[in-house]
Amino acid sequence: MKNVYIIDEHQSSKQNGIGTYIRQLLLCFRQMNVNIGLVSYNADVETFQIARKEYYTEYSIPICGMGGFLQNGRLTLSLLRLYINDSSENVFFVNHSPCSDFLRTIKKQFPMSRLYFVVHNQGWCDPLLGDYKLLQKIKNTSVRKKWQHIWNYIKDEKKMYRLADGVIALSDTTKEIIRSNYGIADRKIHLIPNGLHLPDVKTVEVSKEEMRRKLDIRPEEKVLLYAGRTVRSKGIFALLKAFNRVAAQHKNIRLVIAGQVRSLDEFTHLTCDCLSRVCYTGLLEKEELYKWYQAADITILPSYTEQSSYTGIEILAFGKLSIVANGLSMKDMFTENEVLMIEPGKDRERDEGFADQLASAIEHALAMDEASRMLLETNSRRLYERKYALEHMAEKYSALLER
Repeated sequence: MKNVYIIDEHQSSKQNGIGTYIRQLLLCFRQMNVNIGLVSYNADVETFQIARKEYYTEYSIPICGMGGFLQNGRLTLSLLRLYINDSSENVFFVNHSPCSDFLRTIKKQFPMSRLYFVVHNQGWCDPLLGDYKLLQKIKNTSVRKKWQHIWNYIKDEKKMYRLADGVIALSDTTKEIIRSNYGIADRKIHLIPNGLHLPDVKTVEVSKEEMRRKLDIRPEEKVLLYAGRTVRSKGIFALLKAFNRVAAQHKNIRLVIAGQVRSLDEFTHLTCDCLSRVCYTGLLEKEELYKWYQAADITILPSYTEQSSYTGIEILAFGKLSIVANGLSMKDMFTENEVLMIEPGKDRERDEGFADQLASAIEHALAMDEASRMLLETNSRRLYERKYALEHMAEKYSALLER
């Protein structure tokens, strides 16, 4: 019987897509005849603990060494080696980066075990705002000096991919980049897009109208929802600029930002003409976030770069009219048959062209007739069922373990 060990960093996973991915991955393996272990670093415990959950064992390691578990791998993995026997039936999944030393230590402590690295992001994507052409310039010209820290990160990523027995890419675009830009053999790269458990998006029993009343939304209001990290690479600055422009023409629209906000002063400055119509919820539990999904009229995913976005999967699952940026890997997830797609524009540092595109798309969505809107919403839901329901993800991981 296979023994699966999932490596997690608890503090960051509480507020990003890796946490959602790990919860879904646990559900995938639950359906298989395997032993499951979740190795939770920087957990909310004071001492090392091993606890049996409903269908998996959790190894909880408290914060130590300033929380740098990837740098303290020799110490922590030696501890795990006391409780986990090395075996050719072991399969480790590592989800955090940069971690070449950590991977090397796993291979030393567990030489018989198999090791996969999951690419949730790459070090160049956020700082370059998903601009693959700029990445090629850094790779091939003197421009590299300005971006030396990114080039160093890329070199470390190459080491990680080569150390792992297999690399899991979440999108076709990333798989091709790993093959062509990082020089990793195609046979070593496994394409497994994320999936989402269907009941997770059916937790709200009341109607949309009733949910809007509970959230104090007026019947005539049009609610635009952004869910995710509020960082530049997610397009949040362009969205706020765009909403400030559109709000001047539409008095009954509200923008809801669901996510932790660290730059509130800067954000409020960008929406100075419509402050009363921007709602910041902070970081929400999934059950609370899904209430806003149900109440929303339009969802917006303006990212410059994604891999296999759980926000994207959620908007498909809820069958919402959605505006989506045609950023890196986004074409792998959506087509114009399911969402309103827009180009981020060339001047990515200032977001101006992108803000214009977003404003036009919001205007178009607000004016869309009922039949056109319902067609996109129906197609969104069908795409979720066809490609992103959890059983598709589970099938691919099952095949991976069989190989």
